[in-house]
Amino acid sequence: MQKTIVFILSANFSGSHFLSLLLGSHSKASHLGEVKNLVKIKNTNPELPASVESSRQCYICKNNQECKITSGLHKLNKNQIYPTLFSRHDPSITHLIDASKKTSWAKHFLENPNYKLKFIHLVRDPRALVRKWDLHYPNLTKQKIKQFRFFPSKIPQLFWRPAWQTYSLKWVEKNYEIYKFTKKFHLDSKTITYEELAMNPESTLSSLMGWLDLDFEKTQIKYWEHEHHGTQKQKYNSNLEDNRSFVDIRWKKDISSIEQEKIISSPNILQLTSLLDLEINENGIFQKKLS
Repeated sequence: MQKTIVFILSANFSGSHFLSLLLGSHSKASHLGEVKNLVKIKNTNPELPASVESSRQCYICKNNQECKITSGLHKLNKNQIYPTLFSRHDPSITHLIDASKKTSWAKHFLENPNYKLKFIHLVRDPRALVRKWDLHYPNLTKQKIKQFRFFPSKIPQLFWRPAWQTYSLKWVEKNYEIYKFTKKFHLDSKTITYEELAMNPESTLSSLMGWLDLDFEKTQIKYWEHEHHGTQKQKYNSNLEDNRSFVDIRWKKDISSIEQEKIISSPNILQLTSLLDLEINENGIFQKKLS
């Protein structure tokens, strides 16, 4: 079987590590986390929080240079990264899962004929990400300035927009970028949503594994029972059956009902969800149901 690299593309905080762990718990697959971070040399900037430092390290080994999978990756040319990673796994591993999220990273590897490439566009409800980004980014002005580069003619309007509107636009930008990327290069891609994965992991994974030319294994659901090198979020070192926080609907209480309605009725969001064949309801964002 031809070896396969699976790239998970998404906006940040969309559940890419969660999906990668589930896919990488298959007997023929391996979760790597964010390979784009694994190839970085250990950060020694004392001003950066520990969470940034740990997000670049192997979850099990803590130090990339002591890990049997990730050591020395920063010394390699990009075209050597995946051959090296495959060589460090058992030959039975046919699929490597890269949760780097960025199209700019995935683009480096499009011309490699030695591997089958698969791309998953993971989408999370815009209301959930508006809430998350508002909590995570304390400097709203900085976020607006980033958008000025994309919409220079609309600087006055962008500057006065409230947080929910700024982050709604960010959601559109990030997901439309992925949509354009997969279409431009005619990639073998599939769109799924965080809500589908969290609420119905078995049925969602069954569909994904068939597309990846693998049979779904029930043991994938209990990803915490598998050893995973590579980057990983601390909160995912837990039992899914005991921790339902993965189905995160805190936006229901943290965002006013008026703002919720404004977010999901935004013309830009409606247009993009239509392009992606998705629909939004009171519980999240899902594939459109066939009538």
